Amino acid sequence: MQGKYLLRRATPEDEEVLLLWKNDPTTRENSGDSRVVTSEEHHNWFTRRLQSENVLLYIFCVGGVPAGQGRLDLLGYTAEISYGLAPEFRGKGLGRKLLTQLMEKAISDPQASEITVLYGQVKYSNVISKKLFKSLGFK
Repeated sequence: MQGKYLLRRATPEDEEVLLLWKNDPTTRENSGDSRVVTSEEHHNWFTRRLQSENVLLYIFCVGGVPAGQGRLDLLGYTAEISYGLAPEFRGKGLGRKLLTQLMEKAISDPQASEITVLYGQVKYSNVISKKLFKSLGFK
């Protein structure tokens, strides 16, 4: 897919699209929490994430269009990395671009300056994400 790829910090304006993506059936199937999330639950989660000093939440844009999200949950010298693509952007090789940019943010974002270990958790059944993480050097 052609276009400019940008990973930017999430803003309050991203709340609605993130809820839409979270409740997508494929996203829920591959998530640690597979239930449908209410708008109130999501609002509370989203607000806490934006306000937390230990969470870096990003929106991945393709040609200026929001196409996915990435997150770094910081805990001392470690960070859990997670990502998701909007349904219409899956299957286009964008997961690699998103994760690569997210890994770069783990190095370049001053808020993440102490990270020495980066890890991700993937459901056993999520073969695509397992292959992607492995191809990027994760064990």
